[in-house]
Amino acid sequence: MRFQAAKDKWVEGLFWGISLLLYLVAVAIFFTDLHVGAQVAFAVLFAASGIITHSAVIGTEYVIDRGMLRIRSGLLIRRSIPLDRIARVKPVESWEASAALSRRRLRLYGRKDREYLDVSPERADEFVRKLKEAAPHVHVESP
Repeated sequence: MRFQAAKDKWVEGLFWGISLLLYLVAVAIFFTDLHVGAQVAFAVLFAASGIITHSAVIGTEYVIDRGMLRIRSGLLIRRSIPLDRIARVKPVESWEASAALSRRRLRLYGRKDREYLDVSPERADEFVRKLKEAAPHVHVESP
């Protein structure tokens, strides 16, 4: 089952704004006095940075399938976690860097409490229900 990431409106706006700014700088580079090779190099760098930032906003998802939780966040982050390694799930509010684009997230703990990963699926209740169906051993805590 596939779940898109929930996004706080201001986080989504920030990522879109940063992407747009990077695209504009990539174009503006060609109106500078830099050498043509430097202009092209900087334009490619800024455009690629814009694409990576943009992809995080539109391409963050979580998939529960065949005993695995697959996490994709943009073009760079790809993670697969065996469901048998997830011990418990707890709703939290956090701003730690992760593959979650919302302050309200689900913290997935491993066998040790210091091993955890945050996700922010749009339909958190359904995500937890599907996770429990696929991995009945997972303990679900209240906030």
